[in-house]
Amino acid sequence: MNYDQFIKDLCIRTAKILINLPSEPNGKDVNPLQLNSKLIFPNYEQDDKKPRISEQEARFVFCQAFEQMNHGLYYSVETPTEYNYSFKMSKKKDVEDIDDSISDLKVYLKNPKKKEGQSAQSDMSIFTLEDSGFKQNINVEFKAHNAELSHIAKDFLKLLAESQHGLFFHLVENINSGTLESIINKYNTSIKNTFKQIKTFNNDNRKNKIKCNNFIYYFAICILNRKPSLLFAKIKKENPFKEREDNFGAFAKSEYKDLNSNKESIHNWSILYF
Repeated sequence: MNYDQFIKDLCIRTAKILINLPSEPNGKDVNPLQLNSKLIFPNYEQDDKKPRISEQEARFVFCQAFEQMNHGLYYSVETPTEYNYSFKMSKKKDVEDIDDSISDLKVYLKNPKKKEGQSAQSDMSIFTLEDSGFKQNINVEFKAHNAELSHIAKDFLKLLAESQHGLFFHLVENINSGTLESIINKYNTSIKNTFKQIKTFNNDNRKNKIKCNNFIYYFAICILNRKPSLLFAKIKKENPFKEREDNFGAFAKSEYKDLNSNKESIHNWSILYF
């Protein structure tokens, strides 16, 4: 199966539904005949005029889009991971390098005789059904807003350490000239930290090495307002991650203007507008 086209089509379908989801505050303006989903964005508890947008909506709509598509695949949610993880954050009060704040994120072999870390879950996993049974092929992690570096870093560690392809789907309500630059800088920092942790793991487990460059990783950023769009990129095994360099070019202010002029690609991101 061509996963590249399937994953991109699935992200596009998900983005279309998310961008057109009604919210509780604008219910009086909704035409039910124009909706592709029964899901809505609810009010914030503290502000009944502002919709609450979260990764939960992205997850439910993604599953809905998956169910709607014609394919022979299956999925699970909150899938237990192959490895154990420690997501404890550094408690140093004088962190000089932002990388140090996520340096305590770790991955471990599951070993009943040596309990290190704990089992985690992938938000969603996609399976094929083969003669031998179900085979897990792709793990998906969801995130919303310009999340803290630590929240992005732990998801990247899971995606790259597990023995499957990966997709990171990121829902953003709106953007300004600094939002994308901030988000993509966090991606780059998280990837570098993940490779540090994988290198440590592989040095300690030479017979059970993590081989993340054997897999393909997809990244999707769905922007809801101001400029509804989907940014999509992939890192493939033929052109794998760079361990010590930035893997994504951050959007400078001038390139943010390019986004607003309907440019179809910036750096290694393709862009689809809605």
